[in-house]
Amino acid sequence: MIKYISILGYRGFSKKREMQFAIPNGELGSGLTILVGTNNSGKTTIIEAIKAFG
Repeated sequence: MIKYISILGYRGFSKKREMQFAIPNGELGSGLTILVGTNNSGKTTIIEAIKAFG
């Protein structure tokens, strides 16, 4: 299970960025993380980093 991701020097992430993911706790909807943002804000880069290094 991925708890967080730290990205530095990958595509548009020239500065270190960290993102924490929701952890399931047995309640309805827990453990769900949704990436939202404007175009070119890094949503796809986060997914690609997880695929590349996960």
